[in-house]
Amino acid sequence: MLLLLLSAACNSNIGPKRPDTNTANLPKSGPAEDELLETLQGKWLSDQDSTYVIEFIGNKMRHLNGNQLTMEVDVEINGACDQTPCVSEHPGTETDGWCFTEKEKDGTVQCNVVTACNKEVLQYLPVGNMGRGLYFKRL
Repeated sequence: MLLLLLSAACNSNIGPKRPDTNTANLPKSGPAEDELLETLQGKWLSDQDSTYVIEFIGNKMRHLNGNQLTMEVDVEINGACDQTPCVSEHPGTETDGWCFTEKEKDGTVQCNVVTACNKEVLQYLPVGNMGRGLYFKRL
């Protein structure tokens, strides 16, 4: 199932695709690695909860519930989904998509596999969340 989710990753045509030196022979979805963070910038409204908004500002991700800031974390892009805790149990499959991690001040790290993104939609699957994806529309 993770392979299916990863293969549906961001089909945005923001920039040219550049092969990674370690995965040059494998397919790569989405924008160029140096443009992935830029792709996330802005505010996104949850499809599942109309009071929940996420916002990306630079390398920060803000979680807002009912217009109240509930959490702010550092974001790091992992274009190949090959760093802990993003590594798949099936080597090679993670290179079909891209991931971003949320790093809290206490050291907690959450990996998120992007399953779809474009100018209007962001969908991602938090690793370890039992298959429950999060769906957002751009504000």
